[in-house]
Amino acid sequence: KGYAMAYFDKMITNKGVQKPDKKIFISADAHSPKHCCDTLDIQEQVVKDYKPDSFVNLGDAADYGDLNHHIMDRGGVIFGDIVKSAAETFHVMKRQATWSKDNHVQKGNHERFANDFIEKFPQLRNLLSFEFLCAIETLKYTITELKTAIKINDATFIHGDMRLWGQTGSNL
Repeated sequence: KGYAMAYFDKMITNKGVQKPDKKIFISADAHSPKHCCDTLDIQEQVVKDYKPDSFVNLGDAADYGDLNHHIMDRGGVIFGDIVKSAAETFHVMKRQATWSKDNHVQKGNHERFANDFIEKFPQLRNLLSFEFLCAIETLKYTITELKTAIKINDATFIHGDMRLWGQTGSNL
């Protein structure tokens, strides 16, 4: 019932200009290694001026095409180099980890590809987990599972919808 717009250290609303309690920078769906380096460079320029208190990576940081079970389920063969893809995702997330002291990453549906693959081949659990492949814990991100909301102060963040396509469940 009104309008609100954020501009660096101000929130401009129909009720006046306010200073936010916390500044949060959000990025989503990089799909590394398919990400655009130019976009990452632009984001870094904005972050340099914005100086966020928190950074939220809303998922699909990794593309995980190398573990896409949909191809395998249809009888196809998965090609690719999961270690190379993970290294590229790590590179992007390492750059992003410098943007704030409070960093969050939510697993998206593409990170779920690894979990689905692990369900079929549990002996690979320690090798294929998102946390291990992309060394997330060394980057000091707080990790949130798919379909679980990240809450920071009064803000709530989620990758996509609580109810994925064709499934039952609640909407957020």
